[in-house]
Amino acid sequence: MRQTDDFLHDLGGLLRDAAEREERRERRRRPAFKVRAGFVLATATAVAVGALTVATRPWEELAAPETDATITVVPSPVTTHDPNQPTGPGVHDLRLQAIRYGSTALRAGAANRLEYAEGGRFTVSLTNRGENDEFDLRIAVRIRTPEGTTSTLRATVPSLAQGEQQSVEVPLDRMPPIAQAVTVEASVAEVPGETAVGDNRASYPVVFGDASAASRAVRETARDPACRAGTAATFELVDDVPLPALTAALPALATPVGDPATALANLPKGLGRKVLRSTVRELSFPGDVQATVFVTAGGAEPFADRAGCAAVRAARATELSTGVGRAAALAALAARTDVAPDAQTLFVYYGKGRGSRGGAGMPLRPGSPVPTGIVGYGGTHRGGERVYAGIARPGAVTIRVDKRTIPVRDGFFAFARSNDEGPLRIEYLDTAGRIIDR
Repeated sequence: MRQTDDFLHDLGGLLRDAAEREERRERRRRPAFKVRAGFVLATATAVAVGALTVATRPWEELAAPETDATITVVPSPVTTHDPNQPTGPGVHDLRLQAIRYGSTALRAGAANRLEYAEGGRFTVSLTNRGENDEFDLRIAVRIRTPEGTTSTLRATVPSLAQGEQQSVEVPLDRMPPIAQAVTVEASVAEVPGETAVGDNRASYPVVFGDASAASRAVRETARDPACRAGTAATFELVDDVPLPALTAALPALATPVGDPATALANLPKGLGRKVLRSTVRELSFPGDVQATVFVTAGGAEPFADRAGCAAVRAARATELSTGVGRAAALAALAARTDVAPDAQTLFVYYGKGRGSRGGAGMPLRPGSPVPTGIVGYGGTHRGGERVYAGIARPGAVTIRVDKRTIPVRDGFFAFARSNDEGPLRIEYLDTAGRIIDR
């Protein structure tokens, strides 16, 4: 028993010395947390009590002390953020930027016709416009019928840094209503501290078609004489009226200017189409950049017989499908702009000096919105420049890019820019020089 008392006396002295050394170190530095002398002495007591048992065991057992007799002081880990509290002070602001189905961007207020296919998916893009990083962002895509039936698809973005944009895929893992008007609603749940939530959600009118039979019908009739490319090699000027959506967004296209025939003669050969006379115009921009704008009757592709091609496609889809699938396939074919009798296509050809021209075609149907922003770019010119062409936002009279001011002419703009100038950012300015957000 005397051996035990000696052991405890020595152990207590060692622990008191350790406590004193720790206290001296505490005075010289600020630790991750404080270890008080009382804690150390309490630990000493606990170890001493354990030693009463350990010391009476055979030496072989003392050589391998029990794990419970070993106490290690470890700094506490960083506290996990409470998901119900803001991640930090300042502004918290998420924006639902855009939503696509496959490669088709959905547009609010427009009739979005989508082709359902197994494995299809939505892509939702969102931006963190606040002053803090955000975590565990909940995304929902709902397909709502007029009767109120709702199908909800969900996804999560683990984190989104301040100022960053990110896209997340949301699989469409079930068949939506086919050939029926529905509303697709996309949303990102508000985060703690967020007050402006009006841009966290958006809704789009949609009609889904069944792409399987429709796509086969298009492929299998591609060699039909009606669906082959037209043979006309020159443009034909016609006096058709542009779609109301076109003249509403680009009013200048309703008024003829200059000599349309001369403007079209400068374009590449072999683009035979019927061109609406009032829409043809040549536009000049700083830096010897030019653009030629016009609207054609029909879709972007020239077919020998648009109406005939539409008929043979419908006949083939009818052979390939039955019931609801047939109705969906026919609806998907009817939604296509390439053979639609009421479609028009807005073309913009652009280039610099006598160099080659690039071009972009935007097929539109009645009610379709006219896009804004960059619609095409390309061509490598002197110094590695590319020419960019676009449609300005309503009310814009100039744009600002790379500290340069470019005029907007008849609703269009074009400029040359080197790839070495960094990310492209465009600001749209009104007559007072104010930035137009939307």
